[in-house]
Amino acid sequence: MAYDQARDMVDGLSDEHLRSVAFEVVFRRLLEGAAAVPPAVGQAERSASGLQLVGRAVGEFLSQVGVKSYPDRIVAIAYHRLRSRGEEAVTRAEFFEDLSRARIPRPKNLSDVIAQCVRRGNLMDAELKDGQKAWKITVTGESYVQERISRT
Repeated sequence: MAYDQARDMVDGLSDEHLRSVAFEVVFRRLLEGAAAVPPAVGQAERSASGLQLVGRAVGEFLSQVGVKSYPDRIVAIAYHRLRSRGEEAVTRAEFFEDLSRARIPRPKNLSDVIAQCVRRGNLMDAELKDGQKAWKITVTGESYVQERISRT
């Protein structure tokens, strides 16, 4: 039963290597009797609205989620990086990189935008990443983005 459940959870992943790694992690957690197994990469997005993140460009994701304000975009970028690449933390440079890839102009003051996200409880400080200040998405932030996904 655990085998079938783990296989179902990672079934939609297109990358064979990613699918095998995700299967192994999920299968172990199920065998250990974990109360709650976190969704495999892309699983929550597919089940919520048919939206899958693996291999999806950040611009396409932001467009489909329908975020318009900079704080919403920043939280969605952090979510996208976590779910599509497995990156726990995001630096200012990476936020700028993803905004550029999505062809969205930079905000006038990214620090203020990030501070808004922190005040709302969607982001929190993380350990330094490559010597740079970084932030990670909170459970509240993940829930916020997943709610937006389910509306699409």
